[in-house]
Amino acid sequence: MCCTMDDFVSQLVSHMRANGITQKQLATAVGTSQAGVSRVLKGSEKLTFDRAERFARAVGMRIHLELEKIS
Repeated sequence: MCCTMDDFVSQLVSHMRANGITQKQLATAVGTSQAGVSRVLKGSEKLTFDRAERFARAVGMRIHLELEKIS
């Protein structure tokens, strides 16, 4: 399960590599440019939840959120 945006991006990149998905292919699938995907993967562009969900679906994944009580 992801905890941070860095974790999300790391998992996204792993799934891209495992499935042979290029940044250009991901960009086409989510409706952005390859440069936009690159900025997201580098962490220089933030993702909204909706956009993160589109990225996840484009690599065959879904996002699971869970709330936990703070101790």
